[in-house]
Amino acid sequence: MPRSKANLDDTVSLFPFLDIMACLIGILVLLITAVTLAQISNNQEDPEDTKAVAEAQQRVMKYRQVVQAVEQDRRERERLEKLIAEAEMVQQQLAQVEPEVTKLEAERREIEAIVQQDPQQAARLQEQAKQQEQQIKQDQERLRELQRQRDELKKKLESIEQPPPEAEIQIVPSGSGSDLKPTFVECAAGAVVLHDGPKEIRIPVGSLADSEPFANLMERVKRQAGGSIIFLVRPDGISTYNTARNLARQNYVTNGKLAVAGHGKLDLSLFQPGGAKP
Repeated sequence: MPRSKANLDDTVSLFPFLDIMACLIGILVLLITAVTLAQISNNQEDPEDTKAVAEAQQRVMKYRQVVQAVEQDRRERERLEKLIAEAEMVQQQLAQVEPEVTKLEAERREIEAIVQQDPQQAARLQEQAKQQEQQIKQDQERLRELQRQRDELKKKLESIEQPPPEAEIQIVPSGSGSDLKPTFVECAAGAVVLHDGPKEIRIPVGSLADSEPFANLMERVKRQAGGSIIFLVRPDGISTYNTARNLARQNYVTNGKLAVAGHGKLDLSLFQPGGAKP
């Protein structure tokens, strides 16, 4: 027969839950105990490890002591080598000085012998030494006087005014060749100066035959209608002019000359654009 509802047990049993909690607590206690024991065992030092550490420290100390000893030996060796080098240098200096000392000693003995044997000669030598000493003093005074005179002359030279530079020499158009287009070449002592560009070009007369700027100038004048080279001859540039003129003639370049009186700077402004025409 089915049981009635009145007979059903409505109570709840907590035994399974408490059993589980007790097991968990027990497991946790075991874990905590195991961890604690492991830490205690790790903190305990092994006597063999302690001994090994001590031996390693001793070896490190011995190594450091050896390194310090080697460093001290090295420094001591360097110091000794330096002392040996200095001693050798002193020995060499002594070897160089020894002959001089021997010579001076021999001279001293010779003088002493002369003094002992001939007092009059010794007196004469002393008198000569005094005269030489006086002569040296006079020469020194004379030298000081000459130096003073030199300084005075130097001051006078510095105070002398420099001569004024020579005045500029202006080249004036002249002659009948109104259709000529001149290119000026200055002939000075030992060199020619080309005045055909914004900057003057100086060419030594010895290099004139192989000079590219002078060859280009002659070629340009040859191609120019009415072109002509005008050699401006300085008082000391006659031989330079002869060399330059011969080169111009060899290259069939029209040329002329104009004597320049003096060594002043040349003024070619009248031949610039806007100036007078020849």
